[in-house]
Amino acid sequence: MSGHELNRLDLSGFERAPSQTLGAIRLIPLLKRGARDDLRIGIQKSVADLHFVTLRGQTLSPKSGYISYIPHAFVFSWGEGRDRVSNHPYRTTLGGEDFVSRDGVVGVFDKLVKKRDRQLRLLPLHFAMEGFLNLFVKGPQVAYNEYATEVFTQGLSPRMEQATQGSAIHRLEEALSVFELYPDQVGVALCVGESLASLFIVSHPDDYRALHSTLLRDFFSDHLYHYGLLHPALEVKSTLNATSINSIDDLEGALAELYADQASFQNLLLKELNDATLYPETVQKMGPFRLQRFHTGLQALGAHHIGEVITREDGSWEYLKTYRLSKAQAKRVYLLQSLAQHDWDLDRTAEFFNQSKLQLTLRIERAGFGYILKPHVLEAARAGRG
Repeated sequence: MSGHELNRLDLSGFERAPSQTLGAIRLIPLLKRGARDDLRIGIQKSVADLHFVTLRGQTLSPKSGYISYIPHAFVFSWGEGRDRVSNHPYRTTLGGEDFVSRDGVVGVFDKLVKKRDRQLRLLPLHFAMEGFLNLFVKGPQVAYNEYATEVFTQGLSPRMEQATQGSAIHRLEEALSVFELYPDQVGVALCVGESLASLFIVSHPDDYRALHSTLLRDFFSDHLYHYGLLHPALEVKSTLNATSINSIDDLEGALAELYADQASFQNLLLKELNDATLYPETVQKMGPFRLQRFHTGLQALGAHHIGEVITREDGSWEYLKTYRLSKAQAKRVYLLQSLAQHDWDLDRTAEFFNQSKLQLTLRIERAGFGYILKPHVLEAARAGRG
């Protein structure tokens, strides 16, 4: 098996420091001793309010595109003894094809991922999200009578999802500014209301220190905003028995027990992603590194994540960023997956869900995909006919 093959997210290569909590926010620092310096990361900033990404490199009138709020891009540079990539100033480009309009309102990237020489520009999380939006987007290939004509020529276009910027999550900005950064810290596991929201890992502690605050400009599932308001982090109570401590060795042993208690609780928080089967897609090779995006298995229940990762030949991770899907997002893509698995045949899919075709039709509409069906099919389902 190649070291690049990504089947599961295994955090065994990282040391976990004790959690730090504030309100609903829990940060678990991820440390790596002796980090190498052959892959470094900097930021390419943007002044545009809105960005349009042409997915096929066609700057003018592209056939398909990705539109979102994009506050910055990450720029990776690889090679032995690389210094940290200097933060790229506003309007800086990689290859001369990305640009920002003169009024500073609309920006255009000609690709989500762009490689030039020994540098690669990546739009963090947007790269993973675009892959998620493209899951099962082609729609039915058989001309069933129930589907709108446009679906057979355009697929499920446009696919849209909503998210919340990190700065809107209650007390996240405060937590990022006051919590301790460890000397060997290369990443963090971010939990909101004891729900794993994101993993963020880079290859070098200096880069993590520079990029730590970018979590505020990431996007998160809408439900995490509510978790931040309503679900405070649990207090893991561990105390030292002072009467049993009579030496430095006793104190070290007692602290080791405290850390073990913390580690057990952290394992529970990370279990959902550590145990998940991943479905990766390799998109770019970068010398000894490989850039992939992935999603976890899609079922009716459970936590689901998408993400992007850079691995080296020995299988170690040098960059990782994940996004937790909301329950509504997971249900939508599970519905599309089930339709695709049954060749978009409504009768077969309804049987799979153990429901009537009418119920499935209404389910498709509630999920926001009513536009793929003909109006009279929807009207009949709403009226309880069919």
